[in-house]
Amino acid sequence: MSVVPTDPVAEGARFYADELRDLGQSEVLAELRDTTVVLIGASGLLGTAALHALTHIQKCRAIGVSRREWTPPEHVRHVAGSATDPLTYSQLPAADYVVYIAGNTSDAGARPWETVDVTLNGLALALAYAERSNCRGLVFISSTRVYGTHQDRTALTEDSPAQCEVMSVANIYDCSKRLAESLLYVAHQRQGLPTCVIRLANTYGPFSSNPAGHFVGDIVKTLATTHKIDLRGHPDSIRNYCFVTDAAKGLLFALARGRRGTAYNIGSDEHRSNFDFIRQLADLLPFDAQVNVPPAALLAPRSEARVSIDKARRELAYTPRGTLARCLPFVVDWTVRALGT
Repeated sequence: MSVVPTDPVAEGARFYADELRDLGQSEVLAELRDTTVVLIGASGLLGTAALHALTHIQKCRAIGVSRREWTPPEHVRHVAGSATDPLTYSQLPAADYVVYIAGNTSDAGARPWETVDVTLNGLALALAYAERSNCRGLVFISSTRVYGTHQDRTALTEDSPAQCEVMSVANIYDCSKRLAESLLYVAHQRQGLPTCVIRLANTYGPFSSNPAGHFVGDIVKTLATTHKIDLRGHPDSIRNYCFVTDAAKGLLFALARGRRGTAYNIGSDEHRSNFDFIRQLADLLPFDAQVNVPPAALLAPRSEARVSIDKARRELAYTPRGTLARCLPFVVDWTVRALGT
């Protein structure tokens, strides 16, 4: 009997849709039935995935706030506006749950003041809105980059200390997230706001309104333009990679059942070196591409960012299912098409 070869791109697309449908139908999210959930900064790959999952929850009224032109999932209300504009929040109904995703990521160094403004001042407006709404929960999307550069192989738990250079352009994004987490803790302790933090690993996926603004899109765009890429970071730096359906699962599980006033690492069981990840990505492109290691990359700080997700497993029943082998072909194919390369 002949075996029909599978199409890895089609398999990844099916996995994406099936995971978000199953997530929305999970009993863990029963708390979100017949509620209003507002996602601020919703047009990226994470917001889009989370909203897709919310559409599968009974009577859940999902609202996505975005300043970008964007086609939200079916049955999701889109509110156009900036996270840092008070008028945006005046257009919103009272929310039972709020998710704050807004913020720059890969281009934070190019827009440092805007990065800080969105992360902190936008969050302040979101907290005030959540308090007016008397909401049941607010989740802030932070990053495992808050831990800084670690050069040992010890797993990073939610209690691990941050290690960073005091004066560094690369620190702007990381430090803004650290400060935001502290301000959330103050809001929880002093005002009783039901806040919770998730620290995301390197999240990859499709359907961002700005595909070139994400790290996968940035790499694909460079390779498509020049057929080569020079590593900027150390080739042996280790990072954790998380498919967006798992990131959405961690977000929504934390929203529904996360312990308030605390943080959860959300990632996967997959750690890859900087070089290995980009090489795997490059091999999926429809043309030959070189991955070069210039001398400057070898002098860059080397980090062993091995993230522990044990707390999320215990307290949220979080179990990641996406893998690079299963999901990256789909993501690269979508990104190539979205960029028109």
